[in-house]
Amino acid sequence: MRYHLRITRHGTTTRTTVNLNETLASLLAASLGTDGTPADHSAVRGWVDNQLSTWAAFDPLLPLTKQVTHLALLQIARPEYVAMVGML
Repeated sequence: MRYHLRITRHGTTTRTTVNLNETLASLLAASLGTDGTPADHSAVRGWVDNQLSTWAAFDPLLPLTKQVTHLALLQIARPEYVAMVGML
């Protein structure tokens, strides 16, 4: 699924696009409490915008889709699994 984003970092807003696997996007939407409606897309886009704008470890030199995938996986994974592998 394709998401058009506006990312604000250090007072500068940029527009960009990322692609997420449909399964990952659906799981992320479910983890955000959506109910399978077309509004899911907006909920995921808003979550991604917010996460990237506030994520301290954001690296503008790494591919954006890779970083969004990382954040989405951390969001949907069980916290005990995340803690076990030390990704936080």
